[in-house]
Amino acid sequence: MSPIWHGVFRRCRVCNGNFPLIGFYAASTTHTRVYKSWVCRLCRQTRKDKAKAENRIRVKAASVIRREGIRLSNPDRRGGPIIEAPGDLVSTYGWSVDRIERLLRHAFEGECIGCETPYAEMPNDLSNLTLDIRNPHESPWIETNVQPLCATCNKTKQQLDGPQWGEYLHYVRLWKEQRAQMEQDPWAAGVLFAVA
Repeated sequence: MSPIWHGVFRRCRVCNGNFPLIGFYAASTTHTRVYKSWVCRLCRQTRKDKAKAENRIRVKAASVIRREGIRLSNPDRRGGPIIEAPGDLVSTYGWSVDRIERLLRHAFEGECIGCETPYAEMPNDLSNLTLDIRNPHESPWIETNVQPLCATCNKTKQQLDGPQWGEYLHYVRLWKEQRAQMEQDPWAAGVLFAVA
């Protein structure tokens, strides 16, 4: 059990606050704790959060490359692995953090190419933005077989084959037209009551 250090305080070098030692990260030794950090936990977390907020799309790009590399090289993947090793996305197929970041940033400033809903209007912000491998049975070339989609469209596309996905997109456009007409004039759209 670690000792309780009542009355022992340390001054944070960032905020200049004087806090109990529990507010600082410790390096454990055999029976006691040696407090090495001179920056308090919350100042350190605030610094990390600020850096993450400034680079959110870049962080997402790096995690997409890592996650997709693992997924596409998995021998247990339905249909078998597409690539031999996770690093092949970068070395062979043109995936780089800079390229993926540009692709995601450009998409995020616009709308989903599936449902045509602006990403700014989606409730979960950046987490709605995903990358889709257009044809999951072909090589994942960044130029020809990768596209940004919202999470909802990406999930729906995974459940449908190519022609069904095209029909679904047509349905989405018809539904949006009907919805817009209904909002303008419910009687003209053939609606007897307003739908929320």
